[in-house]
Amino acid sequence: ALKRARNSLADRYQLQPGVLCPNGTLEGIAATQPENLEQLRGVAEVRAWQVHEFGETLLTAMRSAAPPAGTATAGVS
Repeated sequence: ALKRARNSLADRYQLQPGVLCPNGTLEGIAATQPENLEQLRGVAEVRAWQVHEFGETLLTAMRSAAPPAGTATAGVS
């Protein structure tokens, strides 16, 4: 979901996806699971301009991909 959102943003900004937000940054966001912009700012790989320009879009994408609370995920018991 984060990659789809990033790729859509890259099209909008007319930039290569890796320039706009590298995969390593997306991985840092996914590993940290920030719940708001302040927490997103705390992810080491994320730059302030990324939070300002499209932080909400990334958070929304991450939330939409997350399983509902209390739902077991594959391989996790």
